[in-house]
Amino acid sequence: MSIERIKKKLKENSKKDITWIEKAKYRAENEAWLDVSFAIATKILLVLRSNKENNIAPKTQKELAEVMGVTPQYVNKVVKGKENLQLENIVKFEKALGIKLIEVPQQTSTLNIEQFFESIIAPKTTKKSESFTLVDDGLEETQTYNPNNNYNLRVA
Repeated sequence: MSIERIKKKLKENSKKDITWIEKAKYRAENEAWLDVSFAIATKILLVLRSNKENNIAPKTQKELAEVMGVTPQYVNKVVKGKENLQLENIVKFEKALGIKLIEVPQQTSTLNIEQFFESIIAPKTTKKSESFTLVDDGLEETQTYNPNNNYNLRVA
């Protein structure tokens, strides 16, 4: 075989490395949750390091997995910052480590639950009654609608 033929075969049979392009696209498409996942991973690793220094369990990823009831492989994926976490698992991490990973803002409104439901259920109008005139078969008839009773009163 000639050198040119060998080069040609190598070129035909070699695979182009395009995995970096796929990884870049994935990162761009999932940037928001990957950033949050990375922040959670960092916090978990810092707590594990602190636990190890202070001789508090769980000290390792394996111990953390046992406490949480998940596999060590899952914990490893999480601490790499590449796992799309479910709320259930976030809560497991929080309980196992005794920390808060995600804060949900509290409602600042002074409206209590009863007031909230009353505002939804209550009629939108404040009028006691409303009159209007209908013409039916040439007869003029006044019809009064009372929004508080939700029924029509006919007046001749």
